[in-house]
Amino acid sequence: MWFLYAVYEYAHYRRWLCSGECDIRLDLLLLYPFLLVVSLVGVAVALRALLYAEHQSRPPDRRN
Repeated sequence: MWFLYAVYEYAHYRRWLCSGECDIRLDLLLLYPFLLVVSLVGVAVALRALLYAEHQSRPPDRRN
């Protein structure tokens, strides 16, 4: 998602997506919260996967 956002911002920088008056960017009111949520979900999924992998790599308890 961040790569797509970077392409989108570059297109704005090069003035491909606007006529020249791009000072007020209302699109960012939607994009920034969306990127924040996507990033937080990605971090949560990565942490969960790391914790799961760590749990799976532990040897089982041999208590009898």
